[in-house]
Amino acid sequence: MAILPREALPRHAADEYGIIAVPLREAWAERRFVICMRDRQALTLAAAHLLDHLLNAVGGEACESNGDPRIKTL
Repeated sequence: MAILPREALPRHAADEYGIIAVPLREAWAERRFVICMRDRQALTLAAAHLLDHLLNAVGGEACESNGDPRIKTL
């Protein structure tokens, strides 16, 4: 038995390995993800574009860092 993110379980796991997956619907099972970086200015162009895309997709929570109000320093 294991508890892991649903995305970590291959879609064919049930058929190929006989694995039964039971979704957890408890409040403690919900997770919040964060984007981590050392220095936004040091990101490659591709990484900077991905960061902008992800920040825009979440609606830009009120945060502060490097002049970008969408980024929070933890």
